[in-house]
Amino acid sequence: MHGHRAAFTFIEIMVVMALIGVMAAFVLPRFTHRTPKAEWPTVVEDLNNLVTFARHEAIAHHKNYRLTFTKNQQQVDITVEEENPDQEHPGKKAYTTASSYYFDPTYTLNESIILKAFFNEKVKTLVEDEKGVAYCYIIPDGLTQDITLHLFHKNQPDEKGVTLTLEPFSGMFTMEDGFIKP
Repeated sequence: MHGHRAAFTFIEIMVVMALIGVMAAFVLPRFTHRTPKAEWPTVVEDLNNLVTFARHEAIAHHKNYRLTFTKNQQQVDITVEEENPDQEHPGKKAYTTASSYYFDPTYTLNESIILKAFFNEKVKTLVEDEKGVAYCYIIPDGLTQDITLHLFHKNQPDEKGVTLTLEPFSGMFTMEDGFIKP
């Protein structure tokens, strides 16, 4: 009796490969052509993580903290900084990047996202075409300044963009479609 080898024929393998190719043709476009709106919840979550970290540190250390938004031509860097006495100027305060073993206190907005405007308590501080720095302070009670951000995707010029508003008491960003005046 000869041993029967269980194996697939070339035709069977080709049929399976063709089925995998057809399924990939339907699934891959969904992953590669995601709309920019799919990224907004991630941006909001990342910003809320920075604020939550700053609030916890401010309460725990009884110090003022701030979010520093540094805008240059290509990107926006956001850093959590803590207030300390200025060694060179007694009586004055200096801010340094907060340190943490478990959390990175710096964040850079995705290069496809443009900061159109930064409002600090209804005053426009940063605008789209300018470099600059803006601040959002967090006091030891955990309260934050009322800031509003207008963001849009540079790859989607027809998109209306979004408004992110930092609520002072909850310390959380909320998002609304379009640019809403503070």
